Amino acid sequence: MEYRFGLIKQTYPKILCGALVEAPNEDEDMLLDTISEILRHANFVAVSLDGLAEKLESGNDAEQENRGFPNQDRHPESSLSATPVSY
Repeated sequence: MEYRFGLIKQTYPKILCGALVEAPNEDEDMLLDTISEILRHANFVAVSLDGLAEKLESGNDAEQENRGFPNQDRHPESSLSATPVSY
């Protein structure tokens, strides 16, 4: 996933990449720390559906809860919006 985020961001530098990783039996802080070491190109990570909804609603325009995501390309002019998807 990190590799693909990197490729996507190389091609589309203003895109925001996020990840949802659910592990209900794990410590959320430890999970976020571990994920941050792996997904260095992610703009945000959520460990629950509620957390993901908050990130999507906020548009990820604030620097809150970007724990351990060094060297991120932030694009404040970009916004992240939730668009319903049909499968």
